[in-house]
Amino acid sequence: MSNLKITFNEIDFILPSYRYNIKFSYATKQGLPFIREYILRLAQLGAISPNHIARYFGLNERETKEAISDLIKREELKYNDRDQVLLTEKSEGYFETLGSTLNVSELRSTGATLGFELTSLTCVSTQNKRLGRLWTQGFKLDVASSKVANRDRLVSMAFQRHFQDLIEDGYMDHVKDKEGGKPNIYKVESLNQIGSEPYRIKLAFEMDVDGKAVDTNDIEGLKDSSEALELIASEINAQSRRNNHIEILGAIETLKDRNTQKLFSASAFKVDEFIQLKAGEYVNKGRYIPFVGGLYSPENWPKFSELFEKEKKAIIAQHQDDVVDMKLLVPSNPFWGKSDRINSCLTELVTGSKTSGKKSKRVYDFKVMVPLSDEYSSREKNDWLHNLADIKNNLHGYVEGYLNGDVEVVLLKDRLVAVTYYLSLPESYRVPVPIGFISTDKGVIGSVAHSLNGYLSEFYDEDKRKSLGSFGKL
Repeated sequence: MSNLKITFNEIDFILPSYRYNIKFSYATKQGLPFIREYILRLAQLGAISPNHIARYFGLNERETKEAISDLIKREELKYNDRDQVLLTEKSEGYFETLGSTLNVSELRSTGATLGFELTSLTCVSTQNKRLGRLWTQGFKLDVASSKVANRDRLVSMAFQRHFQDLIEDGYMDHVKDKEGGKPNIYKVESLNQIGSEPYRIKLAFEMDVDGKAVDTNDIEGLKDSSEALELIASEINAQSRRNNHIEILGAIETLKDRNTQKLFSASAFKVDEFIQLKAGEYVNKGRYIPFVGGLYSPENWPKFSELFEKEKKAIIAQHQDDVVDMKLLVPSNPFWGKSDRINSCLTELVTGSKTSGKKSKRVYDFKVMVPLSDEYSSREKNDWLHNLADIKNNLHGYVEGYLNGDVEVVLLKDRLVAVTYYLSLPESYRVPVPIGFISTDKGVIGSVAHSLNGYLSEFYDEDKRKSLGSFGKL
């Protein structure tokens, strides 16, 4: 129990990476043909005449001349004044001791397509191992402009410095030494940027059994995490909000939620209370399932999805003609949706709105309601269309401010509800602690629906309601 850790939030941070075509030459150990090697070995013993070479290898006069001429052209043999051949300074360097293995290097030219992020200059992609294309659903980290401006030089230096590491780590399998040695970089001949891709850092924020935040000291996959962690800390500070536990208590009261207020104090999340509530009798029946860590987390989404599918099957079995209303109200909190998991979760709800088969029938009308300042907020609207492009046809706007913008609601009319409170306790946790519940209890669903629908039907400007309608009509 003392080693228990709870992941209370999972956030993606996005570093730009830059892809390059790199042309280079490298030196590699190369075995020699038999005749060539052993002529050099004989010459290592001392100066030797061409006749002795011919007799030793059983060569005729022409073959002997060709072999010696080739070695002289390679600057590996030379004649002395007695018409004997001996090693040159170059070929003497092939041997460490008498009779030792030849240490012969050969220059080769080739190329590679590699991608590097700039904080630690770690290689993060190859020609065949590409990164995703999604630049949204995460906080983008801005690397120092001086590094971005000098990225060609920095990448070139990093490529040369970590050349052997790149081979050993499988980024350049085509660059190998047949003798099992380590090739050495000789020269970067050209380096051309061909694009950029998002390198996604998925960071889990954890607390221990006492509700104390666990420090994050390393990022898996980076050679050095220090600069990336500084950028992450700076972004978190820029997005963080003041302590909102009073506002969250008010939201809990508005929704007539009798349980969630037990899970936190003004300064901390109560792990022991959460464990007790999670083990309660309502959990197994699906009437009330508490959670921490966000609805879309790997821990919580399967629970919601299972209950949702059960309710959807019940709707289909009733053969009713009316399409059931379903809303997802997105909060204004900047930490909402900062994980690429949200794409698959929302797409699951969109694609599941119709039955399969030839005579497809719509089961529910799924509206994703996103916060806007007002109906004329074209910039905000375009941001949402960009961030949630995969479900753009389901986007609806509403005037922000529902329960201070810190509560998310997923509501399948009369059947299922999931509420997430974005609790900010900056004195104890660097990022919000999403806590909430999933419920099939009719009373709970009714209370949430009354509050949400009441807010959306309110007027914000004379005859204009806070529910602004489909993006296609805004």
